[in-house]
Amino acid sequence: MAEFAVEFDTKLPDVVVDEIIKLAHDYPVKDGTVFKPDGEVAHISAKRDSLVSYIPTDVWIGPMMWYWIQAANRRNFRFNITSFDTEMLQYTEYNEGQYYHWHPDQHLYTEYTPNFIPSSKYNQSSNLSFAEYEYVRKLAFSLQLSGPDDYDGGELQFLDAGKLMTAPKAKGRMIIFDARTMHRVRKVKSGCRKSLVGWVVGPRWA
Repeated sequence: MAEFAVEFDTKLPDVVVDEIIKLAHDYPVKDGTVFKPDGEVAHISAKRDSLVSYIPTDVWIGPMMWYWIQAANRRNFRFNITSFDTEMLQYTEYNEGQYYHWHPDQHLYTEYTPNFIPSSKYNQSSNLSFAEYEYVRKLAFSLQLSGPDDYDGGELQFLDAGKLMTAPKAKGRMIIFDARTMHRVRKVKSGCRKSLVGWVVGPRWA
């Protein structure tokens, strides 16, 4: 039976974790955003309060992450996946008082809605062509960059089939999960939680 998530103890050396954090700070840091029901992207502090920067996947981190993603997909998900979403990785920091409430990473309301007109061959063909090339998030992942003693609170939690699961806080722990799974980061009580997250896309579900 397939699971909603796969975990890896990457055993990344501290020096590698430190280099990821250092590289992330070479890029602009800004407030984290969320998708609104109208499809727009906005910073809504009542939903999410965190700091993020974006790292291109064509640097050395990208291929390293892709190895674990492919391994998880072969062993468990068997999804049709093609690439990273926007070819970017998101470095995220949660400082004291920051959080991200319950949410999935793939929303149906962000997907294309066909507008078929009966007897219109042109309209049908254009809709089918658009749908053929629409990609959606299928997998999401989180690589823990801070250790369990670096912060209090800030647990990454998942809700799957009514069961609550809390991810390990160990530095270098990577969890790859179905992007439709509800999850959250609880409010950080003290310290700073650091992670590298991202999404993997593939053709829209058939």
